Amino acid sequence: MTTSDSDPRKTLARIARSTIDALSSYLPASVTGSPYFFLGGAVLMGFPVYGLYRTVSVRRYMTAEHIPHTAFERRSRIRGRVVAVGDSDNFRIYHTPRLFSRVPRLESFKGVLMKKTINIRIAGVDAPEPKFKSPSKKPPFTHQSASFSMPAQPFSIEARAWLTKEVLNRDVIVRLLSRDQYQRVVGMAFVRRYPFPFPRRNVSLEMLRAGLATVYTGKGAEYGGILEKLKRAEEMARRERKGMWAQDMTKYTTPAEHKKRHLRGMDL
Repeated sequence: MTTSDSDPRKTLARIARSTIDALSSYLPASVTGSPYFFLGGAVLMGFPVYGLYRTVSVRRYMTAEHIPHTAFERRSRIRGRVVAVGDSDNFRIYHTPRLFSRVPRLESFKGVLMKKTINIRIAGVDAPEPKFKSPSKKPPFTHQSASFSMPAQPFSIEARAWLTKEVLNRDVIVRLLSRDQYQRVVGMAFVRRYPFPFPRRNVSLEMLRAGLATVYTGKGAEYGGILEKLKRAEEMARRERKGMWAQDMTKYTTPAEHKKRHLRGMDL
């Protein structure tokens, strides 16, 4: 099930028509009056427009559940404004499929954040875990002997602060890779910290380079084809003792080990 502001095919057709009209205004009538002009224009515009349709979503998705499976299969990209940062490796975006889509004021999301935004789990990385305490003994806990609290890992606050500074209130591009068991989009996120023409930065890579995450190797791991690059970024941060790699490594545990130790009985 999806929601859309308009038919994406009609939107792309309008783009093609407006481009041909713009070209017509700069060319003599002897050229624009020829049927070959329109035929050539249609062919030239057809390929990039079709590529845009195949890779960039022009539908407005309310939540991750509204994104069709085909979008993940095609590794489509979605654009959105980051309106909230969860823990150290996930955030929520308000999907803005159109270039000049209006983003509601943050106050309008109060109480309805989960119904109007897409939860993004940054692909390929695992950041230090924050403090966690379960409000009750209800599922997803499966054993009465389960632990219901987890202390924060060192550098969890720094990792979340880094992610907040990097993406909050910024427009990001997310390449869709999969949907996890918590109905979050697992995707590669790209953010432009500086104006065009500076390129967008891969959030996963930058977090590893800052020494505030490790390469994720758990269930449902997705790397978007850059696993080796992610590993090299982590290794470089380790050698330079950046971020969490500056601590006493004899006491270090990975985020996955930390969760397993303190949240026994929870579906991780």
